[in-house]
Amino acid sequence: MKTLYDYFQVILKDKKKWQYYDDMKIYDNIETIMKNPEKFIKDYLEIGGKTTDELEILIEVINKKNPERLQHTISIFLLGLILYNNFTKIEKEIDKFIDERSKEVNTRKIIVKKHFNYWWFLICFIHDIGYAYNKNSVGFKLFGINAENEIRIEEEVKSNLKSIENFSKDCVPQIIIDVWRRYLKYRKEMYMLKKSDEKIDHGILSGAYYIYTLNEVYNKKKNSNQKELDENNGFIDKNRLYWSPKMIDCVHKPIAWIIVYHNIWYKNKNYEDTKEYEQKKLNELIIKKPLIKLDRYPLYFLLCLVDTLDPVKFIINNDSGVNEVRQILKNTLLSLNNNMINIKFINELKKYNKCYIEKNSTIDSWLDIIIDNKFHLK
Repeated sequence: MKTLYDYFQVILKDKKKWQYYDDMKIYDNIETIMKNPEKFIKDYLEIGGKTTDELEILIEVINKKNPERLQHTISIFLLGLILYNNFTKIEKEIDKFIDERSKEVNTRKIIVKKHFNYWWFLICFIHDIGYAYNKNSVGFKLFGINAENEIRIEEEVKSNLKSIENFSKDCVPQIIIDVWRRYLKYRKEMYMLKKSDEKIDHGILSGAYYIYTLNEVYNKKKNSNQKELDENNGFIDKNRLYWSPKMIDCVHKPIAWIIVYHNIWYKNKNYEDTKEYEQKKLNELIIKKPLIKLDRYPLYFLLCLVDTLDPVKFIINNDSGVNEVRQILKNTLLSLNNNMINIKFINELKKYNKCYIEKNSTIDSWLDIIIDNKFHLK
C-alpha cells in the first residue's frame, strides 16, 4: 500500500494522466495545489475557455467560506484519475461511453487525445459550485441575478434544466430523470424546516449553472467568430479551442445531468424507511437494488464513488483538529488490485478506520459494488 500523498504525487508528475491542455501551467506538487486549490481550478477552467467572471467569483466565495470544499474537489479529481488509470474495467467503460459521444462531435475529423481528462475536470470542478449559493448568499450573482433573489434563482434552475431534458440518455438511469423537480421541492421543504442548510440542493444547482455558463460562453465566442462558422455553427476560437452546438449537446449537457444527480439520494427499501419519500412522491428513488452501475453509467458511477469515499472530506468532517490536508494524505494508505479499493488510515488517524468503514457500509445498497471492509468493483 502507498500513501494517498504518494499516489497524488505520481499522477501529477505524469502530465498526460491529468492534463488535457498542453498549455496548462506546471503543477507537480500536491502540497502547492492544496494550499491554493482556487488557483489550480481557475487555471484549468481558464485555459479551457470554460469560465466567466461570475463563475470565478463563485469559486472565490467557496474558497473564503469553506476552502476545504475546494480541497475535496482536488482530491476527488485526482482520485478519479488514479482509479481510471489503474482499473482497466473503469477505463474501458468510460472510454466506450465517451467515444460514442465524441464520434458525434468530431465531424471535422479533428485529431483528439483521450477525452476522459476533459470530461473529468469539468465534472469535478463544477460538481460542488452550488455551495457558494447555499451559505449566506449575498454580494454575488448567479445566472446573472443577485443571489439574494431566491425566487428568480430557482426559476433559472428549473428553466436551464428543462431546456436539456432530452439529453440525459445513458448518463443517469432514465427511471429517475424526471425526479429532480420533486427532489428540488423536497429539499427546499427540508431547508424551511431547518433540516438542511441548502436552499437548493447543491448538485441540482451546480448542474443547472454549468449548462447556463457553457451557453453563455459559447454564445459570446460565437458572436466574435461569425466569419469562421462551419456548416454546424462550429468554430475554432483564438485559443485553438473548437466549439459547436453539437459539442454542447453531446458533451456538456450530459455532464450537467451527471452533476445534477450526484447528490440526489436513493433509499433502498430493503434497509431503510421509505415513508417520507412515498409521501413526497419520490418513488423513483426507492430501490430494491443499486441503479448506479459502472457498465451502464460509468461517469456517474465514478463521481458517486470518489465523492463518497474521499478520505479528505471524511477526515475534515470528522476531525476539527486536522488543519492540514498534507496530514490526511500522508496518513491515508491506498491499495488498488484485483478490482479492489482498500483505504486505511494510519498513525494519528488510525482511530477513524472503524468509523470510515461503518459510514460507507451501506453504499452497496445504491452503488453497484461489493463491500467487505474493502470496496470491490463488480
